[in-house]
Amino acid sequence: MQNIIIYIFGLCDSQKYTVTHEIAKLENFIIVNNHLIHNPIFSILQPNGNSLIPYNTWREVEKVRSAVYNSIKMADKNSNFIITNEFYAEDEVDSKIFRQIQAVAKARNSQLFPIRMLCNKEEVLNRIAWEERKMRIEAMHLGTAHKKFSHTILKPTHDNLFEIDVTQRSPEDAARYIIEKIKKMICEEKAERGNQDKVKLRIEMPIQSNHLSG
Repeated sequence: MQNIIIYIFGLCDSQKYTVTHEIAKLENFIIVNNHLIHNPIFSILQPNGNSLIPYNTWREVEKVRSAVYNSIKMADKNSNFIITNEFYAEDEVDSKIFRQIQAVAKARNSQLFPIRMLCNKEEVLNRIAWEERKMRIEAMHLGTAHKKFSHTILKPTHDNLFEIDVTQRSPEDAARYIIEKIKKMICEEKAERGNQDKVKLRIEMPIQSNHLSG
């Protein structure tokens, strides 16, 4: 696999972080998760899930995001990337970020595979209290998590979009499913392009033959 961008988005604690690392074990992917973008700012502000984050904070986060995305554009064209986010259909900012990722893929001429990662409420709430999440400066407040379930995960329009429900899947199984699904989609796209080329060739050949006979 070369020049692929996998874009995984879903609720907080839906295994995005863990699954991306399992994918990177199976294939050569560079992980660009939301922690990479948020932590330079949040590690200084130290949010704890109970306090409000100053509004201007997000302006600084956006600067980090822009720098990261520009770096992806400049990276070796053979490199593969996995990007993660927590996206909601109700948030126009989230839709804007998705369009930014589309622009990154277009600039690199990469194949983009957006993935909606689903997980049921009970499973997500069980994961909130995991101690390892504190090391990644993630929201730990159960009330916040309950509120997030009132939102809908973003479902953008894209030819390569697909969903995976990880409620009953291990991270290893989810990673294998994603890689196999993407490889299958790539093969099907190549086969379709091959069929289109054959049709085009059959159309052009009589024209060329008539031209030569004249």
